[in-house]
Amino acid sequence: MKVEALPKKERLLVSQLRDFVDNDSGYSVALIAGIRQTGKTTILQQLKEFYYHDAVYIDLSVGGTDIHTIEKQFLDDPTSLLLLDEISYLDDYEQYAQLIYNLTAGEYNRKFKVIITGSSAAHVVKLRSNKLGGGRAKLFRLPPIMFVEYLYFTDRIASYMDYDNVKPEDFEDYLFLKGLDDRLSIQFDDDYFESFYDEIDVSNERRCISTSFVGLKSGDLSVLTNLLAYKLSESSSYDTTIQPKVGGQEHIHLANLGMKVKKSRIDLSNSIIADSKVAAPHINTSDIGRILLFLLYSGLAQLEQLEQNDEDKTDTGRVLAVLNRSNRDELEHLFDTVSICMASPLFYTRLGSEIMKMKGVDPDVLRKGMLFGKMLELYVRGGLALKSSSTILTSKKLNYTDSSETDIGEVDIWADRHMLLCELGTDSKKDNQLNLRKYFKEAGIIRIGSSRTKEYFTGEHHRIPYAKLCCMVDTGDIFKLEKTVIQDLDKENG
Repeated sequence: MKVEALPKKERLLVSQLRDFVDNDSGYSVALIAGIRQTGKTTILQQLKEFYYHDAVYIDLSVGGTDIHTIEKQFLDDPTSLLLLDEISYLDDYEQYAQLIYNLTAGEYNRKFKVIITGSSAAHVVKLRSNKLGGGRAKLFRLPPIMFVEYLYFTDRIASYMDYDNVKPEDFEDYLFLKGLDDRLSIQFDDDYFESFYDEIDVSNERRCISTSFVGLKSGDLSVLTNLLAYKLSESSSYDTTIQPKVGGQEHIHLANLGMKVKKSRIDLSNSIIADSKVAAPHINTSDIGRILLFLLYSGLAQLEQLEQNDEDKTDTGRVLAVLNRSNRDELEHLFDTVSICMASPLFYTRLGSEIMKMKGVDPDVLRKGMLFGKMLELYVRGGLALKSSSTILTSKKLNYTDSSETDIGEVDIWADRHMLLCELGTDSKKDNQLNLRKYFKEAGIIRIGSSRTKEYFTGEHHRIPYAKLCCMVDTGDIFKLEKTVIQDLDKENG
């Protein structure tokens, strides 16, 4: 294969896939799920060109390429690695994916590794749930460029491990991908949306089992912008999601920034920019359910469990069933226990900025004050969820009461599988005011409170500058921090 002008710098996923190829004895097939223009094809080409020269790369979106191409170029004389790009362009791709898996398992003494991408992230996730379910394939999600990747590609750091001196201003610049090559920036224009629908349609046409169907139709992404603009950022009820109450505080916030806005034309609802207070309440209930279902399957959004006590549990299957039925009463009840959050702030600062520009508001407001804090929380929550093994990404927000029904206080993120509590903010609370000190005090847990620039360890919790914390989430270094217990709740630290 001849590859011209491949970028020398690689996405972080390249090293993770190399580890899969070289060291993972538990899986023989890897699936890469990511929306279009996130670099899936480039990653496969870099793996072949830079590391596995004998690997066979096949682009199934090329006309005339089919299962016979795979047989001729690889199965007749297999090497150690097969790279299949855009598998959902292959007729009956689920069945053939299962066949290829069977061969990797050694049925015909043909043991090799396979890395597969698809044109639709939602279809790839469903493939992993159906024909490649039951632990037969390892799922890797490729999000829009992550913060530590942005630093690397803009030459602000020399490597993915060299982030100790990252600055708060770097994260602010990341929200708008300042100085980043346009090839790495998703352009949410009409052409992008049109091709997005086309790829969903292709994948639907080539499927062979009914449960692989992805329900997204022309016009849904424009409906999504109204839902996206209103909420999908943090917990709220169904009613405040679909028809938020806007009291004017957000307008005062804008006015303080020297911006002139017409109250009838622009709202900041739940701290996220809202396109139109008229449009969202009139979105058809079936459209809401279908679009939210698509967001979850495609990895653009995640479930957030709103736990009030230890007994509250969210069953992912039930959530998906409710969204699929799209019954208003069920949806209203669902939002009492679960919230659906976008997985990256870039969907606000990239797509949301277009909404703001139409209303005459400077998108730069998204990296100021209260709004910036929401962008930070959204980033860390989404980054931690990406490290989850769950197909539908999940996180939890804690707000328990004690035996006297006293509010213990909110903690932004509880990643129970990693035993990690995280309380986020752009300014530092006093150590003894952190709510994370009140939860699971006797259990060994990674406890983190973010700050703007201060960094230290109290013996009970870690203080980490939020820009560095985001890098640690991206690289997984956050899980290497020391776990602690709380010795004395009333103790002052620092």
